[in-house]
Amino acid sequence: MGTGGFKMAIYPKTPITDDTMTFKEGVIPFLRVWVKQEAKPLRLGAYSLQRSIDVFNCYIQLHAFMCASYGLKTTIEMQIQSINKDTWGKPLSSGSSYYDSHRNVIVLCGSLSLITYLHEFAHARGWDEIKAVRWSLSLFKRCFPKMYAALGDYQHCKKRKVE
Repeated sequence: MGTGGFKMAIYPKTPITDDTMTFKEGVIPFLRVWVKQEAKPLRLGAYSLQRSIDVFNCYIQLHAFMCASYGLKTTIEMQIQSINKDTWGKPLSSGSSYYDSHRNVIVLCGSLSLITYLHEFAHARGWDEIKAVRWSLSLFKRCFPKMYAALGDYQHCKKRKVE
């Protein structure tokens, strides 16, 4: 136990995936279509408050599908004060996102990231850091192998490579 009665999170040292992992029926095709919608949730572009709201609305749609697929009744919020021109589209700025188990809510912060969302969704399923990293990265890799291959490693995370 860490201070305050909380368990200390144990993260893997590097990104981990499992190519044999299975996912609920329909999740992979849904994600592949979800990224292609008009709002282009993975192509953030220039920051604006309206753009962040448009992208977050895409995540609300994704969250509803994922909850229905996995039988969860959690909610999702965007911490609007953490999303601005300084964090928008920056690698790892979504790292302050979290799952609040007391309120049963996923809170997205910084640059909206699909991998971060999937990671926090895994926590909502009751999984620890190692399982959440493995599940979220494995699902992203299965859906988007080219995008996954283009990402760089950073500790237990994957991030866009900065030129």
